[in-house]
Amino acid sequence: MCGDWPKSGAKFFDVTAFAPAGNGCGLAAEEPLLPWAGGTDGRVCLDAGGGNLQKLGDITLGANCSLDRGVTLLCSGAERRDKIRIGRDTYINRGTMLDAHNKIWIGEKVMVGPGCYITDSDHGMKLGVPVKDQPMVKGEVVIEDEAWVGANVTILKNVHIGRGAIVAAGAVVTKDVGMNEMVAGVPAKLLGRRD
Repeated sequence: MCGDWPKSGAKFFDVTAFAPAGNGCGLAAEEPLLPWAGGTDGRVCLDAGGGNLQKLGDITLGANCSLDRGVTLLCSGAERRDKIRIGRDTYINRGTMLDAHNKIWIGEKVMVGPGCYITDSDHGMKLGVPVKDQPMVKGEVVIEDEAWVGANVTILKNVHIGRGAIVAAGAVVTKDVGMNEMVAGVPAKLLGRRD
């Protein structure tokens, strides 16, 4: 079932699979996954509860990436490699959710605080059609290496956060954040640059 599992002896079985309405897939950690040695190389194997192993090719985890308690990686739509990609030595803190329809890529040595929500899509808002019945408007989110995203941050579609950037706790990020920039607020605004 997972015959091509990394030979490092690493395990990734402390998670629960769930499938939301439609043809989505995802991971929700019940226990911290600290650290994930070896990476998945484009494959995620998980215990679906009944001892049934599945491959979720949508998600790539880098070596030594850590997902803390309650982290959810949700992929909706047709399966496609690297819909969610989390780089080496990156830490995703408790209760954070990544909600991908298209592309959420997080670089290496990134810190994401607890309670964050990161999405690459939004609901259609055409007048005269219930929002529930409209197709998703897809974009992407990229967070470059060594960025720090504080607690309870929301990052919306079509946002690129540059290398070494800092996003203050509670911010709602709707626009790009440049390399080494520091932003805060709702919506997030530039506070300055790291020295």
